[in-house]
Amino acid sequence: MGNKNSKTNLNVPNNSRMTQQQMSKERKDIQAKKASQMQGVHELKMNYNIESNQTVLGSGSFGKVFLSKSKHNPDFKVAIKALDKVKLSMDVDLIQ
Repeated sequence: MGNKNSKTNLNVPNNSRMTQQQMSKERKDIQAKKASQMQGVHELKMNYNIESNQTVLGSGSFGKVFLSKSKHNPDFKVAIKALDKVKLSMDVDLIQ
């Protein structure tokens, strides 16, 4: 019976292990996502006045909404929502 069990274990597909190529691709995907997020933040800072003394329009359980103005056209006002990453990650189930 011992041999039968060991043969069964040898026939188990190796789907649970990631290959080096898969791990490399996953790392690249994570880096690309982070770069994309940073690009979004950078783009916001380039186009809108984002300062610590901005007017707060509202707040909720995940963050605050601030009033801001375009750097290129001060008459153009926008609302920017800033999310608290810690609260968001803790309550990710509420969002889905």
